[in-house]
Amino acid sequence: MAQFGANHPCFQPEGGAGIVIGRLVSANLTVNLATGEQYADDSLAEFLSEFSSGSIAMETDDITDDIASIIYGAKVNNGVVTYNKNDNAPRGCLAYYKALMRHGKRSFKGYYYPQVSAVLGNDNAQTRGSSITFNAVSTTFTVFADENGAWRFTKEFSEEASCRAWVEQMTHVEEFFSVTVTVQGAEAGQGVDFQGTMMYAKGSDFVLGIEGHAQVTAAYDNGVDVTALITSGSGTYTVFDISKNHTVAIIF
Repeated sequence: MAQFGANHPCFQPEGGAGIVIGRLVSANLTVNLATGEQYADDSLAEFLSEFSSGSIAMETDDITDDIASIIYGAKVNNGVVTYNKNDNAPRGCLAYYKALMRHGKRSFKGYYYPQVSAVLGNDNAQTRGSSITFNAVSTTFTVFADENGAWRFTKEFSEEASCRAWVEQMTHVEEFFSVTVTVQGAEAGQGVDFQGTMMYAKGSDFVLGIEGHAQVTAAYDNGVDVTALITSGSGTYTVFDISKNHTVAIIF
């Protein structure tokens, strides 16, 4: 599996709304492990290695003043940002996603860290010469384990839009809901135009195209029979104004 690309870093401070930090240049994770050894009879008898903390060295193309105040705990007053040695960066959660290539097929993996805290990185400037050098904004996030011991969650998607939506959902940038579609008993000339799970923004519509819809024996949405709601003309089933997760089963 090859990994490339890094996208859409989102942060949510505890008790606040989620934000998009900027456009992601890089995100490099370092894991710190606490280890212990016990020797007996002149050999290693016990060994323990467990997560202690982590750090994510992140670079983004830009961070606006308002976002900097949220991430670093700086103060903004009349357009002036004040960074103070006593600033207290809030704890929060962080998420972003990567593109993957596995056996020539592209997929996307989301990364979610439930407990992080940011530290402002170095600020570099360079005069313009015969060429132009772009400098990124550096931020280091310290990664902590939550009260259950979890420190990272990942989820893989075949569609980039769904992975992006998952990242935003986990950090509450926008409210999204999942639609999961399964098919049973389909034969040649029967099926749907999508199977699996996709994420949809609250209030949007989900339209499922059904090939051979006349042969559908039953259709269920969250356990409710919706067979009669499959349109006879276009052969589609539509979930309007999504406001919750849906599990749709089409049975031939």
